[in-house]
Amino acid sequence: MGYAIGTMAQSTRGTQLTLTNIARSFNGRAALSPLSFSVQPGEFISLLGPSGSGKSTLLRMIAGLETFDQGHLVADNADSRSFVFQDAALLPWRTVLQNVSLPLELSGANGDPEQALSLVGLSEARDLFPNQLSGGMKMRVSVARALVSQPSLLLLDEPFAALDERTRYRLQEELRCLWTSMGMTVVFVTHSASEAVFVSDRALVLSNWPGRVIEDHAITLPRDRTHKLRADPAFIREVSYLSGVMP
Repeated sequence: MGYAIGTMAQSTRGTQLTLTNIARSFNGRAALSPLSFSVQPGEFISLLGPSGSGKSTLLRMIAGLETFDQGHLVADNADSRSFVFQDAALLPWRTVLQNVSLPLELSGANGDPEQALSLVGLSEARDLFPNQLSGGMKMRVSVARALVSQPSLLLLDEPFAALDERTRYRLQEELRCLWTSMGMTVVFVTHSASEAVFVSDRALVLSNWPGRVIEDHAITLPRDRTHKLRADPAFIREVSYLSGVMP
């Protein structure tokens, strides 16, 4: 199932993030060692690391859903932030269109749910309920819900981890195209080197607990990416490199 490119207005620019000596502990136990990095407006980065490295905690800090114990986090042009969780988290009593409309109802922001659904190729499913959708379709609805407010910053926490390989590959390709079309800043959490290489232009590799950045790697692949790229030697080299530096 495809989607239409350019049906929503592009962001004027994405959010710029600057994190300086950010650290977090839980019950006196360090979860994240002091770490610093920046993300440029319109950049697509992945936070890559093993389970327990603090990737999701870091993402939630960027979203403002969790606090940090020390350091500074500056987000310029962050009027609209959207978060896509591992689970689609759709309300079962609301239709697809009503689920996508929810952020607008809660915030009073402007947006077009019909266009958001068109963007992810689900216009024909607008009146269906979540129990009538496949796993991949539910995640598309979740992405449409995140895009409806046209965010300058999109945060995704392993959104495709529970999907079968074929669906996961397709949605990775579509997410990349959506980013190219809309121009927002994207921060994507994953534990898969292959996924990080395909979707992003830069990967920050986190260590085992307590998490710290052990590699900041620019991914030198074409901006436009299709499934054929996965067989390209350049893609395989990038995956091999990141796999080698991951703990």
